[in-house]
Amino acid sequence: MYKFLSIFFVVSLAFYQQTQAQYLEIQSKGAEKDHYVSIKSHKISLDEKYPYMFSQLSEYKITIKDDKETALYQMVIYDQAGKELITNYDPKHKKYVHKIFFKCPETKTYYMKFEKKQH
Repeated sequence: MYKFLSIFFVVSLAFYQQTQAQYLEIQSKGAEKDHYVSIKSHKISLDEKYPYMFSQLSEYKITIKDDKETALYQMVIYDQAGKELITNYDPKHKKYVHKIFFKCPETKTYYMKFEKKQH
């Protein structure tokens, strides 16, 4: 009976972790606005580059959302040449944060990528 409960617990935990998926929410604030407006939200997939057209003179708040507001992933925004522009790793506190702010330098397509955290 103990072995059955152990296996059941492991399978249940794995299923629970899969259902606790994290989502990406992008909010935008234009140059003359004083608050952010939600413009996109979707489930995060690992090792996939998400293209997104960001607009110059806009500031974006990009949030990794789950029930606990934790960052289980490293998030990086790249330009078209593959240069890393911003990440959710905070080197001062040596931790990943669940929210970043991105002031777009020019209107064009940028890429977001998510990977498991590096410890």
